[in-house]
Amino acid sequence: MNITTDSPRKIGKVGEDAAADFLESQGHVILARNWRSGRNGELDLVTKDGNTTVFVEVKTRRRGSHFLPVEAVTEDKLAKMRRVGLSWAYREGWQGDYRFDIIGVLLDQSNTPAFDWLKDVGQ
Repeated sequence: MNITTDSPRKIGKVGEDAAADFLESQGHVILARNWRSGRNGELDLVTKDGNTTVFVEVKTRRRGSHFLPVEAVTEDKLAKMRRVGLSWAYREGWQGDYRFDIIGVLLDQSNTPAFDWLKDVGQ
């Protein structure tokens, strides 16, 4: 992979894979990846952290970008994330504790990720 010429989609995939590995290293169990709710949107990751289901938005940028990855998550994106997360819960027949997290992934030239993890960004 060439981080300077690859498409944003490919870079995003690298970031999502890195975020999934990172969360697993923190004890999370991955329940779903890229889960779509029709035209409503997509959840990058759905994980289980103990007894809590976590809906995760992953944003990836190259080192040297003008903005940090987490700065790309707007209030509108958070609202959509909440709607899609609740749709996932309904379709899965799930009940219990949940939260919404954002993981920013900053990739250097060798694709080594640095993480910025914002937990419980709001119900």
